[in-house]
Amino acid sequence: MRIDMGMISLLCLSILPLAAQAEGVSQKGTSEAIERALQRGDETALLELRASLEVGIKTGHPDKYSYYYLGLSDYELAVLDKDNGKATGYIDAAEDALQAGLKLYPAFAEDEALLGSSYGVEIGLHPFKGIYLGSKVTSHLDHAAKLVQGNPRVLLLQGISDYETPEAYGGDKQRAMAEFHAALAAFDTYQQPETQAPSWGRAETHVWLARVETDLKDFTAARADLTTALKIAPDYKYAQRLLD
Repeated sequence: MRIDMGMISLLCLSILPLAAQAEGVSQKGTSEAIERALQRGDETALLELRASLEVGIKTGHPDKYSYYYLGLSDYELAVLDKDNGKATGYIDAAEDALQAGLKLYPAFAEDEALLGSSYGVEIGLHPFKGIYLGSKVTSHLDHAAKLVQGNPRVLLLQGISDYETPEAYGGDKQRAMAEFHAALAAFDTYQQPETQAPSWGRAETHVWLARVETDLKDFTAARADLTTALKIAPDYKYAQRLLD
């Protein structure tokens, strides 16, 4: 599975005070900040964010969101960076952060799902690794779905995996489309369990759904989903490129 390099969104970061971050409370708004930066393609902002998060982890009392957002920042940097070597370093760092978080909080489904998707990005960078990482993608995503039902980001990441995985290895674009629809339905009812919990993904889901619809030559539906994505996130460069 390879997550499309242009697909993921961008960060217009307002970095929160490190002292507050050390207490594990500064993540409020971080999810939205990362998402905005990704949508705009702002690699510099992501690097600033990850540096702030890393300092907070080293100097404070990190919670599950500290590791999750550090992992998410590295994950998105891996997707954005066109240099295979640098992208590999970022995805390795993402996996390390997410694994560290799971050691402390093994029932955190958001972390579990993102770790599974990280292995998918690694396969995209080094396809031969699919031989032994493919099962990790599936196992982590399946476990995340068992930990919590109806989480929109878990459904989104399951859909991305099914979309990007070749059919010969278990991928299924029709199943992916159903998962993207389920993710959108879940966003309508989802309530963050805590203010610092992740909230990203609605605009991205519309874009992934548009990609499936384009493959199926349902261009009217694809255009509608891309238009909706841009209403949610007007600066979403990849959505605008697909629409153009």
